[in-house]
Amino acid sequence: MNVSEASIKLFTWYSEHDSFEMEKNFLEVMLVSDGEAQDKAAINCALKDLEEGNLIQSSKIDEREIWTLQKPFSSFSQTVEISADLALALSEAINEFCEAIEDKTDLCVPTSIIPKDIQNLVFLYRHLQEKLVSEEKEGI
Repeated sequence: MNVSEASIKLFTWYSEHDSFEMEKNFLEVMLVSDGEAQDKAAINCALKDLEEGNLIQSSKIDEREIWTLQKPFSSFSQTVEISADLALALSEAINEFCEAIEDKTDLCVPTSIIPKDIQNLVFLYRHLQEKLVSEEKEGI
């Protein structure tokens, strides 16, 4: 596992937990580990990155290092910069879906992408994913 993969696992962990302790929570984060020492190293590096990003803070209590969220997970936000080409592609995907379902409520303006547009793109992905799984179960 690399540091990026470890960061994803920890970000998911912190979406449901306020703190992480390597010895106590490692196996909960890593359901399967091919190389425990290597995976712990990746997680430790990811924890340091999350701390540098001000998502978490570490503290030693009775020789145990505990990494705790700075604030509730739901209150974190981040700024994303996207190119004009990506904004156009994102809006086209959302707007084509809106036209297909004949609901223009959530049309996306490529010059002012908002969090709702990203949320709609995630919804669109999940909708298509469910459709594919359903078709697979039906043998289509």
